[in-house]
Amino acid sequence: LDAKIDRLLAAVVDGRTTNVRYRQNELHRLYAGLKVEKEAVCDAIMRSSAVSTSEALQEYSLALDSIRQSYETLDFENSMKEEYLVATGRNNLFRRVGLGLIAIRAQEHSRVYSVIGPLAAAIAAGNCVLWEMGSALSPITTILSRILADSLDQDAFYATPGRITEAQESQVNLLVDQTCSSLNKVPSLSSMTELRSIVVVDRTTDVRLASKAIVGACLFSNGTSPYAPRIVLVNEFLCQSLIATCIEDAKSLKEMTNSNQKLELVKHDGSASSLTTQRINGQRIVILPTTSLVSCVSSLCSKEAYLATYIFADAKTAKFIGEQVTSSVTYINQIPTWLLFGPPSPTMHPHHLHPRYTPDMFSQPRTLIIEPVDEISLSIQDLKPTGQKPGHAVGFFEQGILLG
Repeated sequence: LDAKIDRLLAAVVDGRTTNVRYRQNELHRLYAGLKVEKEAVCDAIMRSSAVSTSEALQEYSLALDSIRQSYETLDFENSMKEEYLVATGRNNLFRRVGLGLIAIRAQEHSRVYSVIGPLAAAIAAGNCVLWEMGSALSPITTILSRILADSLDQDAFYATPGRITEAQESQVNLLVDQTCSSLNKVPSLSSMTELRSIVVVDRTTDVRLASKAIVGACLFSNGTSPYAPRIVLVNEFLCQSLIATCIEDAKSLKEMTNSNQKLELVKHDGSASSLTTQRINGQRIVILPTTSLVSCVSSLCSKEAYLATYIFADAKTAKFIGEQVTSSVTYINQIPTWLLFGPPSPTMHPHHLHPRYTPDMFSQPRTLIIEPVDEISLSIQDLKPTGQKPGHAVGFFEQGILLG
């Protein structure tokens, strides 16, 4: 592996990935390689993850679309103009370059989308890529490694079985880690998979809307999505109605998809303190009744951060709850199907529904300035007024002060 990494680093040094035409051609070959193997890839997804034909096709389509979107960030004609800006005496203020060598440690859930998304974005940004496949080679990992090996420049891409060592990791410029529960020691795009997703159902919502979204998300891909909700905080006046509707929707979905999936609903009548820190896996939903909006918010605010919060309520109530919760993203009156594919959005970056990764995440600014810089005025100037109008009302305490 050390020799392979040396070859990748040599490709970084020789600068081939800085050429936009090279990047376009790599993405074209990647897209074509996956497109011609559509049936084999979808079949491997179903065998590896035990998902339906529809879910496999959706994941495959998202993977191809992530390549397309990364490809469309590349503009050869514009790149040529930008390259010669300084030569013509103009600043190149928005110049960006690739980071160098990117390592990808992908999760098992939505394997194709989880690998192709960051791979395409990294290539578009001008990087070489090392894919850490892991020791357990599933059918989809096997076919994906073959397609990538046949499609991409083998001096700029390599798929390695097992896990790279700390010494090898230190040679990487950026690690895409979708499996970590804590921050890495090396520069990384980390997805905090240990954070949980939670649902809040307020009495102002449509129970049927909430139930359909909750059940669909929990049963999606056998409950393996990091964004699948695990805990539902529901107003006690709606609790029994929500449970009954969830059972009805689960039966309906099972009949419609002709699957053997089973949804487990657990009503928790105790304190929320231990529940909100407990790990819940699979197709299981824990329902926690709350007595009021205040008690619901108190339960949420006193615990750890959440990966996603789904609020089912009217607009004003949803605004209030959403502003109190520490969550990477909050969706109101919906749980998008596309969110359930792939890894969580990288920590410390804005949430992207699709694609999860963008070329800017894999590049850095390298501004070139040739135009004379204007002198900065050091004259002291007053701040502009805020525009707030003066208040004329006298409050209770102000009255006491004035009256003595």
